[in-house]
Amino acid sequence: SRIDPKKGLDILVRALAQLRERRDFTFLIAGEGTASYEREIRELVSANGLNDRTHFLGLVEGEEKWAVLAGSDIFALPSHNENFGVAVVEAMALGLPAVISDRVAIHPDVLEAQAGVVTGLEVGEVAAAIDALLLDGDLRASMGESGRALASKKFSWEPNAERIVEMYESIIEKSSRQPVGLMGAGVSSGE
Repeated sequence: SRIDPKKGLDILVRALAQLRERRDFTFLIAGEGTASYEREIRELVSANGLNDRTHFLGLVEGEEKWAVLAGSDIFALPSHNENFGVAVVEAMALGLPAVISDRVAIHPDVLEAQAGVVTGLEVGEVAAAIDALLLDGDLRASMGESGRALASKKFSWEPNAERIVEMYESIIEKSSRQPVGLMGAGVSSGE
């Protein structure tokens, strides 16, 4: 994911600061952003006493990205606005429970599948969601398996390719039943 103000990293840092005294965790931040915003987030991490628990990984791609996700326990994205949530689906595909805001477009699917916790953009809500998952390994495992199933069933290439084929077949069938019309600009013979 990108390090961008819309991703809600400020909320996530403040939420983790609330858990710092009572929970043991490591916070991994993957992605790149503008130098000024990355500096702002580093300063926020420091101001909230999270330097010793936070690792800025930079851009991770390919096998490295999958290894980082596979080595994690929770994926969090308290985004202010996501028109889909590719990173969320990738994390769920690897069995990670997701903590996402209700501004991530796929949040209804995550809720319905019980694949994670959906919060508002409140620091306390995000902290409570992460805390619940940190405390309960069975809940993490259950939500992780639900997320894996959701990613496979709804967001993988196979079901989406099937839906696209069905859509095109429906369009072709409907167009073959309707008379062909001619539309265009008027043409004059010049007479």
